[in-house]
Amino acid sequence: MSTTPLWRRGPAPQPAGPTDYGYFGPETVIWRVITHPVTSLMAFQTSSMLEIAHRHMQAVILGHDRGVRAAIAGNGHVLQILRRVQRTVGVPMPILLGDTPTADRVASHLRRFHGGMTGVVPGSHSERYDAGSPELVVFAHVTIFHAFLRNYEALAFGPGRRPARLPQAQRDRYFQELVPFAELMGVPRALVPDSTAAVADYYAAIAGQYGEIPGHAQARPAIRRASLRAARRQDLPLVPLAIAFTVSQLLALAIVPRPVRRLLGIPAALDPALAAALAAARPGFAPLVLPTVGDRLTRTVAGPDALRLIRAARATMASPREPVRELAHAA
Repeated sequence: MSTTPLWRRGPAPQPAGPTDYGYFGPETVIWRVITHPVTSLMAFQTSSMLEIAHRHMQAVILGHDRGVRAAIAGNGHVLQILRRVQRTVGVPMPILLGDTPTADRVASHLRRFHGGMTGVVPGSHSERYDAGSPELVVFAHVTIFHAFLRNYEALAFGPGRRPARLPQAQRDRYFQELVPFAELMGVPRALVPDSTAAVADYYAAIAGQYGEIPGHAQARPAIRRASLRAARRQDLPLVPLAIAFTVSQLLALAIVPRPVRRLLGIPAALDPALAAALAAARPGFAPLVLPTVGDRLTRTVAGPDALRLIRAARATMASPREPVRELAHAA
């Protein structure tokens, strides 16, 4: 599917270690969440569900995502979309699991990369969007890490542990720990929601920013057409991938909060069916705890560098910090 350059930005990332734990470290809840294979596997699908109804995020995707633009133009290929998924999941991993110089370097790259994504929202006369603005960076920060947490709570099996919601204190601690990530992306600390209550208040405050801009409704059918073109070319490995991605999108719908489903036009009458589908599919994620399964999928989705960082973080967490490990995995 891909090689290391797809994910790597600059030199190889250096894992956080005893002399430099970076901005997070082995005692954080975020390390527990991010090192579980299901977090990477479902990251893009669930975060997309949380983001897709936001008008300015739609404008960024339509205006600057090469794969989506190519699909709409009729010459895209589903591999472009899949590689974008892989980059979205794998490129930020060094910020979370790398040492301080690694995190600083990759954060600087991401700030530069998003800095030029500006324009006028389609369908408006003068409403501007800016992917590098504090407002949109905070939105991406909240939705991505909220998705990580929801995935972990819904699907993460562990030794003697079934998926379960974390205690409230750990959920609050999770969002508080992540404030430095937003700061690395250029957001003032005061703007970053740092608890579950603050996240809920944040979503309520931006409710007026949801809607659909012109052209957005055509994007998903165009991507499906690109997938069919790939299948007709007998690019056979993409067929099971497309099926798996479709199923995972349905599971992501079940994982996100109910108000998000309403924003996406999913009627409340379907909530029980989605919950039943999630419950039925959940045991299928249990094998991810096996390295031969979970690590292989992590390498495919997030890349070899991310897998190396995750393995190093797991080894660090397994060294004499067992009380913290048990606390972070409490159901």
